[in-house]
Amino acid sequence: RDLGAKIAATTHYAELKTFAMTTPGVENASCEVDVETLRPTYRLLIGIPGKSNAFAISKRLGLREEVIERARAQMNSESIRFEDILTRLEQQRQEMEKDRSDAERMKRSAETDARKAREFRDQMERARQNVRGRAEKEARHILEEARREAERVFDELDRMRREAQRDREVRQEN
Repeated sequence: RDLGAKIAATTHYAELKTFAMTTPGVENASCEVDVETLRPTYRLLIGIPGKSNAFAISKRLGLREEVIERARAQMNSESIRFEDILTRLEQQRQEMEKDRSDAERMKRSAETDARKAREFRDQMERARQNVRGRAEKEARHILEEARREAERVFDELDRMRREAQRDREVRQEN
């Protein structure tokens, strides 16, 4: 290691996992395992030491329980405590990952809702402008009709005034 050699090692020894956690230039990594099925997910977790699933896998593969218990009894208490810590850390990591995934999903949902709200606002603005445009056009039409009607009435009044004036002039002449 001092000469710059690169080493990849796999182990169940808690001491080596601790060594990697406390030594500069050495790093833990593990392959994620689905805790329900004990099958690999094929995700490499850099910086996270893996928990030994040897006993659970052995049991699932049919190894007799008394053999597993004898092997477990030979583990020292520090290794057991370290494995328990790794188990809790893995549970917390998975919960955090689930929370992150949920947060990401909620963020995408909020972004979608915001986009839909903007689209709806834009649609409402276009509809408002259309209604306003139609209302202005209708108002111009009504004003134009009223102006034409007023001109017709004034023309009719002028005609009647001229006619009345003519009638007065004819009566004065007679």
